[in-house]
Order: sequence, then structure tokens, then C-alpha cells
Amino acid sequence: NLLGGRSGDVAEALDTLDRLCRAYGDRPAGVNWYLAAMALRRIDRAVRRWKSDWRVRTERLLTSAEGLVAQVVT
Repeated sequence: NLLGGRSGDVAEALDTLDRLCRAYGDRPAGVNWYLAAMALRRIDRAVRRWKSDWRVRTERLLTSAEGLVAQVVT
């Protein structure tokens, strides 16, 4: 639910994930792929809810997914 195309979403989601991992153990393998998939999964929300900034939110979610996958590849 942290990923919605708002500014700073990914940083907040990664920070939350880091705090959870510190409390429960190591960071799970492939978690960036999972977060990227969740970002893509939420792309339709801004359009369906007729948000005035749906184009910006959609672009942010796409960029976020690309960035998360790029972290895995590099």
C-alpha cells in the first residue's frame, strides 16, 4: 500500500522493508523484483480512482519498477 505513485513512495517502501528486515532477519532474496511487480500492479489505481495527477503517478510507478529491477541487475 505504500506504492501509489506519490513522490517518495519507493524510498518509504524500502525504508519500511529495511526496518522489517532488521527486526526479523536478512533481506529476502528477490525482494526488489517483488516490489517492482507490486508497483506495476498498482498502476491502474490512479486511473480507476480518477486522480487528477494519474499520468504523473503512472510514470512514477513505471520509473520506480525500472529502478528496483535495475538495482538487482547491477
